[in-house]
Amino acid sequence: MIQCIEQITGNYRITEVISSGAFGAVYKVEHTILTNRTVAIKFLHANYLHSQQEQALFIQETQFLEQFWPR
Repeated sequence: MIQCIEQITGNYRITEVISSGAFGAVYKVEHTILTNRTVAIKFLHANYLHSQQEQALFIQETQFLEQFWPR
Protein backbone atom coordinates (compact mmCIF):
# COMPACT_ATOMS: atom_id res chain seq x y z
CA MET A 1 0.00 0.00 0.00
CA ILE A 2 2.63 2.59 1.02
CA GLN A 3 4.82 1.69 -1.96
CA CYS A 4 2.25 3.36 -4.25
CA ILE A 5 3.10 6.87 -3.00
CA GLU A 6 4.41 9.12 -5.77
CA GLN A 7 3.42 6.65 -8.49
CA ILE A 8 1.37 7.95 -11.39
CA THR A 9 -1.77 6.24 -12.64
CA GLY A 10 -3.42 7.83 -15.64
CA ASN A 11 -3.29 11.60 -15.07
CA TYR A 12 -3.05 11.28 -11.30
CA ARG A 13 -0.07 11.18 -8.94
CA ILE A 14 -0.66 9.35 -5.66
CA THR A 15 0.33 11.60 -2.75
CA GLU A 16 -0.84 9.80 0.39
CA VAL A 17 -2.80 6.90 1.82
CA ILE A 18 -6.14 7.98 3.23
CA SER A 19 -7.48 4.63 4.39
CA SER A 20 -7.67 0.95 3.68
CA GLY A 21 -10.52 -1.44 4.25
CA ALA A 22 -12.34 -4.55 3.15
CA PHE A 23 -12.84 -3.53 -0.48
CA GLY A 24 -9.53 -1.78 -1.14
CA ALA A 25 -7.34 1.21 -0.36
CA VAL A 26 -8.17 4.91 -0.73
CA TYR A 27 -5.49 7.36 -1.81
CA LYS A 28 -5.28 11.12 -2.06
CA VAL A 29 -4.20 11.95 -5.61
CA GLU A 30 -3.37 15.10 -7.56
CA HIS A 31 -4.11 15.63 -11.22
CA THR A 32 -0.85 15.92 -13.16
CA ILE A 33 -2.19 18.41 -15.73
CA LEU A 34 -4.97 20.35 -13.99
CA THR A 35 -3.59 22.40 -11.11
CA ASN A 36 -5.33 22.50 -7.75
CA ARG A 37 -7.22 19.30 -8.55
CA THR A 38 -6.98 16.86 -5.65
CA VAL A 39 -9.33 13.90 -5.37
CA ALA A 40 -9.59 10.51 -3.68
CA ILE A 41 -9.28 7.30 -5.67
CA LYS A 42 -10.09 3.86 -4.34
CA PHE A 43 -8.19 0.90 -5.74
CA LEU A 44 -10.19 -2.27 -5.17
CA HIS A 45 -8.71 -5.55 -4.06
CA ALA A 46 -8.76 -8.00 -6.97
CA ASN A 47 -10.82 -10.62 -5.16
CA TYR A 48 -13.88 -8.44 -4.43
CA LEU A 49 -17.10 -7.54 -6.21
CA HIS A 50 -17.68 -11.00 -7.68
CA SER A 51 -21.02 -11.60 -5.95
CA GLN A 52 -24.14 -9.47 -6.13
CA GLN A 53 -23.96 -8.98 -2.35
CA GLU A 54 -20.41 -7.56 -2.58
CA GLN A 55 -21.48 -5.27 -5.43
CA ALA A 56 -24.48 -4.04 -3.43
CA LEU A 57 -22.31 -3.34 -0.36
CA PHE A 58 -19.82 -1.41 -2.49
CA ILE A 59 -22.58 0.72 -4.06
CA GLN A 60 -23.98 1.35 -0.57
CA GLU A 61 -20.54 2.49 0.62
CA THR A 62 -20.08 4.87 -2.32
CA GLN A 63 -23.53 6.41 -1.77
CA PHE A 64 -22.76 6.91 1.92
CA LEU A 65 -19.38 8.54 1.24
CA GLU A 66 -20.82 10.78 -1.47
CA GLN A 67 -22.87 12.57 1.22
CA PHE A 68 -19.66 13.89 2.79
CA TRP A 69 -17.65 14.82 -0.32
CA PRO A 70 -17.62 18.57 -1.00
CA ARG A 71 -18.91 19.61 -4.40
